Amino acid sequence: MNLPRLLMRRAGAVAAAVLVLAMLLGLWRLSLDIDEEVDAGQHLARVMATLGQAARLNDAQLLDALKALLSQGRLRHVALELRDARGALLLTHGPAGPVRAWPWQAPPEARAVAWALPRPDGGAWQVRLRASRDGERSEALANLAGMLALLLLCVAGLLLSMRWNLGHALRPLSQLLDAMAGIGRGDLQPLRALPAMPVTELQAVAGGLRQLTQALDEAQAQRRELSRKMLTLQEEERGRIAHELHDELGQRVTALRVGTAHLLRGLGDDAPARAGLLQLQDHCEQLQHDVRHLLAGLQPFDEPGGQADAVPLERLVSHLNALVAAWRRDAGPGLQVQLLLKAFDASGRPLPWPQGDDGQAWPLPLTLAQALYRISQESLTNVARHAGASLATLALDLHEARGHHAARIAWRASDNGRGLSDVPQALQRGNGLAGIHQRVWAAGGDLSVAEAQPAAVAGTALPGLVLSASFALPMPALAA
Repeated sequence: MNLPRLLMRRAGAVAAAVLVLAMLLGLWRLSLDIDEEVDAGQHLARVMATLGQAARLNDAQLLDALKALLSQGRLRHVALELRDARGALLLTHGPAGPVRAWPWQAPPEARAVAWALPRPDGGAWQVRLRASRDGERSEALANLAGMLALLLLCVAGLLLSMRWNLGHALRPLSQLLDAMAGIGRGDLQPLRALPAMPVTELQAVAGGLRQLTQALDEAQAQRRELSRKMLTLQEEERGRIAHELHDELGQRVTALRVGTAHLLRGLGDDAPARAGLLQLQDHCEQLQHDVRHLLAGLQPFDEPGGQADAVPLERLVSHLNALVAAWRRDAGPGLQVQLLLKAFDASGRPLPWPQGDDGQAWPLPLTLAQALYRISQESLTNVARHAGASLATLALDLHEARGHHAARIAWRASDNGRGLSDVPQALQRGNGLAGIHQRVWAAGGDLSVAEAQPAAVAGTALPGLVLSASFALPMPALAA
């Protein structure tokens, strides 16, 4: 229902209720007025009948009879005055004097009737009936006050109805505003959780926002797929370079080692030449080792017998251990690097980390395994180059599926270095943090960047930095 129709429907109901109430009150007031008119007419008739019997009553009896009769009720719209032959006031009933309440009111004297009332002693009293508007005025004012009160009640009812209708109709507006603010933050969950709107206009706005959500989801999916393809092309290019290095450089280094070994066998006792060839042979061996290390970094999951689209969890952990060991060796004693592995069941209780055959039974998508390895590699590089830290930690947490939530793997990299002064700018520039963010996003996660808590990274007064992300996994139960 649209907003004007909703408001008019409720306001019309209030107006109808007030009209019915006004009609009932009017009928009740009309009945009271009729009864009062009839009673006043009868009372005036009794007074006139008593005055008609004045010739048979002496003065005291007549006055007592009139006072007793007038005390039983009031004359409506008239005032009675009774004066003796000398003009002295004997009895009065009604308004005290001819007061003009309204500018247009005629003088009361112009509406007075007077006659002589003969008395038994031969004298005559003067009876005067003067039209009085006090009763009518009081009734008119009472009716006007009742009408105004009813009108105020009607206006108050309409205002309250409109206020309640507007409050009820616009109550979901705060949810719409939260959803719009979520779009600005990149959080579409409030928009997806919007309920049905009670007003057509708000429902149209919600429908437009839902269409916008769908369009944004599609655009996000396309961007994510494009990023995934770009990263896949990077990995394929790394693989091609690795194969070139393996086939060309590896072959030549092997030829050099074979050549130096042949020369060594033919030199005999020529000590200076033998020393030079042995040194050359050591260089060839070191070069061959460096090439293997470079090949492992370029394509860590390209191993014989491996699946093309899945990587066992055990292989990822093995490569991360090798990465941590290489950093321990290359960074020296100034930087300690550690890898922490934890697993939890659906209720959050710790479980043993799957190893051996259990670890092999956990297949990770190849793109996710590559992303976890690359972001770990890049985060350690950033720590070594920029953080000035003495401790860096990589952590993987496995969480069992719970209810409608799939199993997930949480990645975390922390250090006790100097941190970042401008995280949003760091996410936009360069290839370090921005590259980590891009890989996390392409793999279906969201990167969180925060200062490290003292309990998490101890041993320094520097703020440190914690990078974290979580990824859904179609995996078996951890306790199986």
